Amino acid sequence: MKENNIIPQKIENENRKFILFEINNIKYAIDASYVVELMHIPKFETPNKMSKYIAGVMPYDPVSINIIDIRPILNIKIEKYKLNDSLIILKTSENIFGIIVNKIIDIITLDNSNIQLLPFDSANKLIEFLYYYQKSNVSIINPYIIDDIVKNSKNEQNEQNNINLFPLDENSDKILNKRQHNLYIKSKRIFETIIEKENFLQFQTDNLNFALNIKYIKEIVKLSQNKSIEIPQVPKYINKIVNVRGDYINALSLSIFLNNTGNDNVNEKYKNLIILDIKHLKIGILAHEIFNIHSLKPEEFVLNIDSKFHTGYITGDIFNNNKLFSILNIEKIINDEKLYITQK
Repeated sequence: MKENNIIPQKIENENRKFILFEINNIKYAIDASYVVELMHIPKFETPNKMSKYIAGVMPYDPVSINIIDIRPILNIKIEKYKLNDSLIILKTSENIFGIIVNKIIDIITLDNSNIQLLPFDSANKLIEFLYYYQKSNVSIINPYIIDDIVKNSKNEQNEQNNINLFPLDENSDKILNKRQHNLYIKSKRIFETIIEKENFLQFQTDNLNFALNIKYIKEIVKLSQNKSIEIPQVPKYINKIVNVRGDYINALSLSIFLNNTGNDNVNEKYKNLIILDIKHLKIGILAHEIFNIHSLKPEEFVLNIDSKFHTGYITGDIFNNNKLFSILNIEKIINDEKLYITQK
């Protein structure tokens, strides 16, 4: 049975191109078909509540993505970042994220004769197989396993402050900040191109202002006119369902879902439910106030570097009517596994 598994793996890897890189003088490689972009590290944001494998977040075409330090996953010593360290931006069918590496070495094409299969079942392992290259072994990394490990470690908080891993001298800080600013400018331009002339509903929930593309909205109903049912033993971000003309809609509290509050004691005197037009999920967003429907203009976009929500759930910010609105990345929200866990 094992022999039947080994042969297809060797054939499958033939002629595939891989990005070869180093972390702490150890060679690794990853399938180039998953690689979106290579760049030097910028300064990225380092929120307090992050998985222990997430070094920070940064804007990228045009959403924010997680930057992952895979050294703890590989049980490698964590050393401070250097100016010439690189980011490999990866895109799988499920996610887009970056990993920090010390040096990009080359792009290589595999030769089956140099592939060394691991002596154990690697179906769920980070290292797929080894490759003998220039008199040393290269560990071939599976990007999907990186993503899975990070997702499964959400409750394992990072105990160190990653900002201290950056070079602290004035010249290095200036260079890193410039790279970060260039990324924000790039993301802002892409963001403007994508959503300009779209219409957005502006609303408030728990003293937070959001904007939501109306193409995702089915209808808005008053909670006072529809019966709500409390649901015990489920996550606080969905603690009730609302009966709307015989259809039961899960009510989502954004402030808890986005981890904005340090505890679950948020104001639950919501007035409205914004029901999303999503075929596979019956869900609505709880809101205190509905403002208006607004067509966005380029001059309203702001680069809110200090936003609390740069975790992929927010695509950007706009300043309108003397208020700052965070634009929801609804695709990210509705595909988050947390919502489906509550459905079980």
